[in-house]
Amino acid sequence: HLREILSINRYKASEAVYIGDSDIDRRTALVVGCKFIGIGLNYERFRKKPDTLMNNLNNLYEFFEKWVLNVKLVKDIITKYMKDQ
Repeated sequence: HLREILSINRYKASEAVYIGDSDIDRRTALVVGCKFIGIGLNYERFRKKPDTLMNNLNNLYEFFEKWVLNVKLVKDIITKYMKDQ
């Protein structure tokens, strides 16, 4: 279903973030190729440790704000590098 949602909305998997609280959610994100954020108090519910684990969704906005700023910074650095070449 996730691939269908991405397709209908014309998103690439690399542009999506799957948020879930189970190992099935983590594996779904892995198979589809999108970033995964695990929700829970610890990593025990996941067979493999997610790259990102949040206790709850309270700080989700701040997480995405920081993530977007980091992506923008990387793009700016690459753009500057390409201009200097």
